[in-house]
Amino acid sequence: DLPLAITTENTVPTGAGLASSASGYAALTRALCGAFALELGETEMSLIARHGSGSAARSLWHGFVRWNVGEQADGSDSHGVSLDLRWPAFRIAILAVDTGPKSKSSRSGMNHTVETSPLFAAWPATAEVDCDFIETAVAEQRFDLLGPRVEANALAMHATILAARPSLKYLSSQSWQSLERLWEARTQGLNAFATMDAGPNIKLVFLEDETSDVLQIFPTAEVIDPFGFA
Repeated sequence: DLPLAITTENTVPTGAGLASSASGYAALTRALCGAFALELGETEMSLIARHGSGSAARSLWHGFVRWNVGEQADGSDSHGVSLDLRWPAFRIAILAVDTGPKSKSSRSGMNHTVETSPLFAAWPATAEVDCDFIETAVAEQRFDLLGPRVEANALAMHATILAARPSLKYLSSQSWQSLERLWEARTQGLNAFATMDAGPNIKLVFLEDETSDVLQIFPTAEVIDPFGFA
């Protein structure tokens, strides 16, 4: 019976594979819990946010977060856990390839992939192994281990999606051009790696001392310091 008005504003394009829904539902969950003084714990808020967008489960915090798969068949115990790990030199860059809305939403695309891709059966176990590996690499601040595994994981996800029947493609020709430019730059010494959500835009991960080189190769990149907000 309480009046309620919700106004949202994104700092990233909506529906373009840049986590607009994840960040939006995470922000909405925190805002509602605060407005109604619900005094919910972090785990409860993560579980609630996930109903709006799966990735919102890990978007309530700054810094590194692990999204636990859970054990229940319906995923009801799948939630994010903020990791008490700081890496001040860690950087992310967004390469905005296409900021328009995707033709197929992440939720719809993932359901289609689960139901039809013959490669999906191997994905959950692969993702869990990669998650353990990446968390250890972050804890030890081993970028030489982190970078290659992050990129390999993202490419494996897109390969799984591409194998859906009928095939589903999120990466565009411009996405691949950016990846090719990155891979060529790595042969020249650039220490940066790519990751991609369900969309055409590319995110790069690297350390602070690579920033000038990244911007020289990708002048329009938006560089983010994940720990500059905390």
